Amino acid sequence: MATPAPFAMEKKMPRLTIDLSENKHKEINLLRDVGEVGTIKELVNYALTLLKWAMAERSKGHRICSVREQGSETVIQELEMPILAAASKNPGFADAVEPANAAATRRRDLVGTARGGYVDHAARERQPAHHGRQQRRD
Repeated sequence: MATPAPFAMEKKMPRLTIDLSENKHKEINLLRDVGEVGTIKELVNYALTLLKWAMAERSKGHRICSVREQGSETVIQELEMPILAAASKNPGFADAVEPANAAATRRRDLVGTARGGYVDHAARERQPAHHGRQQRRD
């Protein structure tokens, strides 16, 4: 008869305890509700993924912006935070990290055109290329 394997010792995970104002606690719950996030741990993981990505982009010299069309204008709003400014001074950071949850993130490369519009390269790659005139098939 085989000897049973010893019980694996359960590895304790580090715990994070923080003191928050009532308003910050309400903000966390609002983010959980709107984002349909089940736990604070899951919310923190999403936040860390986003922050790590933003820091890596700034370390490569990129800006973190939101872009929206408003009538005939394109409105670009840049996110500025001291932590992102600090990351911009560390060009090696992007090479040292990977997205925390690459499966949950999707990158879209939007490149400005001469007319001020934006091209979604990911969408363009999904569409079949058309070169010259198309021939009619009967």
